[in-house]
Amino acid sequence: MPISIFGFQALWSPIMIGVIVFLTILYFLITVKWRNDFKVSEPLKKKEAAYFLIGIVLLYIVKGSPVDLMAHIMFSFHMVQMALLLLLVPPLLMKGIPWWVWKVVIELPVVRKVFPILTKPLLALIVFSGLFSIYHIPLLFDTIKLDEGLHGTYTFILFISAVFMWWSIIDIEEVTQRLHGLKKIGFIIGSAVLITPACALIIFTGTPLYDTYTNPDVW
Repeated sequence: MPISIFGFQALWSPIMIGVIVFLTILYFLITVKWRNDFKVSEPLKKKEAAYFLIGIVLLYIVKGSPVDLMAHIMFSFHMVQMALLLLLVPPLLMKGIPWWVWKVVIELPVVRKVFPILTKPLLALIVFSGLFSIYHIPLLFDTIKLDEGLHGTYTFILFISAVFMWWSIIDIEEVTQRLHGLKKIGFIIGSAVLITPACALIIFTGTPLYDTYTNPDVW
């Protein structure tokens, strides 16, 4: 049975298209047209624009294209979606946003108080791994996946936690304090180790875990 039976809205998400177009226009307004309104700024670099555009297109592919629908039907698509959304999109968007824009954002009164805490390497790593693992507990996964509002909210929180995790690794000029050398290697190894329990639960189970993908009535 072809997935076209779900219709244009389910397959291509017009709302997501609108969000992506809005964010792209806003990006170029801030970094080009309104750049001189900032106290400190630099011309937008071609590589920054390229990073952002690749990241934003990939974001649409995983959350707005038929890939998102397939992620609700097949668990393998879900894991591909998670990998791209959490491990590839955040660093691309982070590298695409100029450092002087990041500087303004993290120096906002409310953000300035919590940002240094949330981006502490160890805390960010534990929070991201914990949220990822909790998400894939069968009972919670089915509950979240089958509630559109809850699923969207949790996915957004998980994405933000991924940004905080990447903050210690990605080099953003004059803004981030990256980990170097063995600390960076240890951080990367630690991130792999901490999500291992959730992955092992999925890989080595002898029976299907999620009603979302195995029970047509629940789906």
